Amino acid sequence: MKLRVALAVTATMLVGAVGVGGLSGCALPTGMAGLGNGGGTGGLTGTQVADTECHPQLDLAETAFGLWVTAKKIPIQGSSHQFYFTIQDNHFDPCADLSWVTLQGVEQDPAHYDPMAMESAQRTLIFFHRDQLITDASFLLAYDARDITVADNQLEVTYEALAYPRVTEGPTQKITYKYADGALRQETNPTIDVKPLKLDFHTNPPASDAITIPLGNANYSPAIKTYEGNVLADVPMGDGKILCDFYLTQKTSGPSCTNRQKATWPIVNEGPGQAPTNSDSKSNSEGKTNFASFSFSPPPSLRTSYFPSGNINPEDTFPDESVVQVGPYFVDTRGDTVKISNNSSTVVLGDGVAELRDEPLFTLDKSRWPQDLKSSR
Repeated sequence: MKLRVALAVTATMLVGAVGVGGLSGCALPTGMAGLGNGGGTGGLTGTQVADTECHPQLDLAETAFGLWVTAKKIPIQGSSHQFYFTIQDNHFDPCADLSWVTLQGVEQDPAHYDPMAMESAQRTLIFFHRDQLITDASFLLAYDARDITVADNQLEVTYEALAYPRVTEGPTQKITYKYADGALRQETNPTIDVKPLKLDFHTNPPASDAITIPLGNANYSPAIKTYEGNVLADVPMGDGKILCDFYLTQKTSGPSCTNRQKATWPIVNEGPGQAPTNSDSKSNSEGKTNFASFSFSPPPSLRTSYFPSGNINPEDTFPDESVVQVGPYFVDTRGDTVKISNNSSTVVLGDGVAELRDEPLFTLDKSRWPQDLKSSR
């Protein structure tokens, strides 16, 4: 059987000039300190006007698509169904006339949603003209979409037919699109088994408490390195290191960190739960702790305690003065403290510092998100 392998692409954040897709001469934004890169046009997605100034580090989550990518659902026109998706490849380029993002997902009725259906997810593309989501486009659902090329106002995609499961590669076809007057239309009629996908970008996704996180674009990534999860790593903190456990699939709580060099953290017991026992809140003879456990599940919590240091060897060492992503968390080693965040709440650990802050790690500009859309069914 043909196996679909999800490739984890590690991208290095570009802070200087970016030589991709005609970026020369573009004014660079300030970068990671604030991912908002200028005001957007706002308004309905159908009335967008492409920004005349190029913002090479505009994040995908800051475009109009950020509204739907946060919810991970797009309504289907004329139906109660939703397209449930994850991002497979992010080739959004805010300075290119045409760029794209590959989505992997399934169309389902929310009343009968089956998460297992994502195991047989198919792929579709959404398209951008510079910083604007192209909402008037011919979206196709296929087993795969690859070998995408752009020339002037035309875009060519190789689609693979839908049949599933399979033992060999399915038939493929190159489909050509042409962009004109704000719309992207097929120039080629499909002759293989692909499905028109009526994505509705004029309707809000269902209400959600999902957190918006930075996603980067074709030119930069918010993280210098990405782990899918399950890693035990030394993390630079000031002049030393702390050992952090991100084996997320094997426990119900969140990450934890241990300072094996010295105990400097105060006793902290923030968040819900029972009052700590003596063993939960113990400290060393100086009243300090060296172990911090935290959870970002609402409401978030942080607790510190003291444990004798063991001889556990880390599996990796995170780079200093950088940002690493581990599953849903970002680990920021810039400065004298370590910040670990789900981009809603942030734990700050440093010499004598152990704090839970009700603030995101990244500030995202949502001014391009559409307003006054129709309500979901």
